[in-house]
Amino acid sequence: MKTESQTQSTGENPNEQLRVATLEELQNLPNVADKLPGRVWLACLIAAAERFSFYGVQSMFHIRKTENSIQYGLSDRIPGVLGLGEATATRINYAFTTIVYLLPMLTGAVADGWWGRYRMIKWSTGVYLIGLATMLLTSIPPAMEAGAGPAGFITGLVLIAIGLGGCQSTIVPFIADQYDEVSSRIQVTQKGERVVITRDQTLTYIYSVYFWMLNVGSLSSIATTVLEEKVGFWAAYIVSFTCMLLSVILLQIGDKTFVQTPPSGTVLPTACKVVGCSIKNGFKLKASSPAYQKAVYNQTVPWTEEFHAGICSGFKAVKVCCAWPALWLCIGQASSNGISQAAQMQTMGIPNDAIKTSNAIALVILGIAVQKVLYPALERRKIQFKPMARITVGLLFMTLGLAYGTAVQAMIYHAGPCYQYPTECEASDHRLPNHVNVFVTLPMYVLIALAEIFAFITGNEYAYKQAPKDMKSVVQSIYALMTAIGSILGIAFSPLSHNPLLLVSWGLVTGIMFVVTCLFWVIFHKYDRR
Repeated sequence: MKTESQTQSTGENPNEQLRVATLEELQNLPNVADKLPGRVWLACLIAAAERFSFYGVQSMFHIRKTENSIQYGLSDRIPGVLGLGEATATRINYAFTTIVYLLPMLTGAVADGWWGRYRMIKWSTGVYLIGLATMLLTSIPPAMEAGAGPAGFITGLVLIAIGLGGCQSTIVPFIADQYDEVSSRIQVTQKGERVVITRDQTLTYIYSVYFWMLNVGSLSSIATTVLEEKVGFWAAYIVSFTCMLLSVILLQIGDKTFVQTPPSGTVLPTACKVVGCSIKNGFKLKASSPAYQKAVYNQTVPWTEEFHAGICSGFKAVKVCCAWPALWLCIGQASSNGISQAAQMQTMGIPNDAIKTSNAIALVILGIAVQKVLYPALERRKIQFKPMARITVGLLFMTLGLAYGTAVQAMIYHAGPCYQYPTECEASDHRLPNHVNVFVTLPMYVLIALAEIFAFITGNEYAYKQAPKDMKSVVQSIYALMTAIGSILGIAFSPLSHNPLLLVSWGLVTGIMFVVTCLFWVIFHKYDRR
């Protein structure tokens, strides 16, 4: 913060710097984000360390890597640690995903109603850390030789899933909780320009920073993959354990630093009563308002108009996230079939699963460009780029990304030596890929990165703003549930994930995403006018 002498030297009025903006100023002056307090950066760092840890471990037990770490044994041609077989590897991976994205429905309710978000995150990261420690200790060579590997891996996986379930519902709203300024204030920049600092712009900035740091964390998969191949699984687990330990330590010492939203107690049961009342009245939410119930049925309900308005607002966020399963289906397609696609191409010695890191790199670079260049440019020209428009643009970029992936798959199938059966014919000696360079796929990952920037960042921001103050973790848990539904859709499409049907799989998913994009804009564009 500037001193008084510094303010006067630049010609600024110190009173102007502190004044609350009028409605006219809010509408006519550029709206900008505030400087973030240190606790916001600290919360984002905790989230990034958790993601660094998660992606590092995930690179070893994501379905393809799971088939390495679980399917194969120590003496097999492909290095692994457990030797449980492909079917078991696949079942374990799906069970893990199910727990991670269904458990937030419970942890979100507990966090909002009884524990509070801060306490839930502390306990969840603690369980998470114990899970990583279990995996680490049972993956060292003496433990593996003693037969502790399978039990240790499964136990660690369950503990990590429980810890992740708690983090999924709470950490996103917890980060936004750390910025507690609600008023819009006038500020004069160093160039002498009068601007308005707004909470909305600041929340957009906060979630952009959060998403940017998550994707920096996702690059950990590069380090852990190299360590796993060159040293062993235990070395890779050390990296993930250390990062998670950092998160736990920062949470423990930040007790007096963080804003801790108290639990709401009886709010959730009351919210359930509002929903039940709406269902009884023909699934009409407005029919559960106290005024409607009094006027039509002469009944007095145990909630206020303000509480009812909060529930209605939260339902808007829930309805918007109905597009998320399609988004996650597309991301799953790009992640799993995208890796398979790269394996069918000439990789120039680059591991086929390393190509997906281009998505994280694009997210890091483009995330800064969108936040620091695009949004300020639009704001200076008073071009409103509201949430539903941003999400629709994100959905459109996802459609374009998948359409490009479909075109690449068609290109592979039209190239020799094996055409529709890459690496499977005698002409390739059952190992050589088709004559297409793997770098052709890079634009797909860039387009998907843009989709995530516009859709996911805006979705998190919108969910936090629209959710009732006492139910933000619950609403966030519903967004996590959409991820589980997307995974289930991915399982339904998995029978198409082999040659020569991969082109059909890519085309169908692209078509679904296009339809969802169109429907989303038609249904929800009116939300931007309110």
